[in-house]
Amino acid sequence: MSDFRFEIGSKGELRLGGRLTIENSAGIKAGLLEALDARDNMEVCVEAASVADLSLLQLLCSAHYTAIKRNKQFVLKQAGGNLAAEAEAAGLGRHKGCGRNAGNDCLWACLAAKGEK
Repeated sequence: MSDFRFEIGSKGELRLGGRLTIENSAGIKAGLLEALDARDNMEVCVEAASVADLSLLQLLCSAHYTAIKRNKQFVLKQAGGNLAAEAEAAGLGRHKGCGRNAGNDCLWACLAAKGEK
């Protein structure tokens, strides 16, 4: 099944949509790696109509950590669909980062700061 959408915009925004689930995780991972290779600053937007599961959360967290190791920016700008609820249900709801970088930022803390729960 590959009914997910993945698009890298001209300004570095990464738009994800559709079924962002385990069935499509290999394609999503490949796209995230491509995006990280192509840009130094990446803003991720998950479309409102999207369906996401824990596999997407893990891939986004891993991509964020990869960006940190490469001295790149990887920010969750829009968390549509059920992404915020899935993050909270998975125990990823945070009010501060996990401490993997000097800025102590975290994709899931950004959700809490924006009130996207």
